[in-house]
Amino acid sequence: MQDVSKNWNIQEAFATEESFFIEHPVYSKLANHCGIPQLAKKLNQILELHIRNVHPGLKAKLNYHMVTLAGELQAYRKVIDSKEEQREVLLNILDRYCQDFCAMIDGSNQNMSTRQLYDSRIHYVFESIFGTTLEELDPCENLADENIQKTIRNVTGIKPASLLFTVLFEVLARK
Repeated sequence: MQDVSKNWNIQEAFATEESFFIEHPVYSKLANHCGIPQLAKKLNQILELHIRNVHPGLKAKLNYHMVTLAGELQAYRKVIDSKEEQREVLLNILDRYCQDFCAMIDGSNQNMSTRQLYDSRIHYVFESIFGTTLEELDPCENLADENIQKTIRNVTGIKPASLLFTVLFEVLARK
């Protein structure tokens, strides 16, 4: 704090810190291991060691993804003339997306990060936000008993009413 209030430059602050450790009765024996320059050196060594340990695995993972994505990119570059082939490619893309999305929701995604919440976030949205909003809605707000009875008669036609609950529900829900 003194170095800031006295407007010392970095060299003066380092020199003062070094003399403190050298002259201190407890730290004098450890003076060559104390201070900001030694801390910076030690942190740099730790960072280098971490990079050396992580680099091979990270490099292999990146190479794998590059090869995979390069193959996928080649598939997209292919000119597709017929509408049927275009539909097939689009359906395959949508199918893969749906599979990946479902795997993420049910927790079976192999590439799921351990640093982000996926299914629990979706669960929160459905339970807290969607559920609360749904509870606030009145499903019969615009439906009077008379309208429901008329709809039952209209939907029933010549069939018995007990078999048409699905059709009845769809008609009323649309309204």
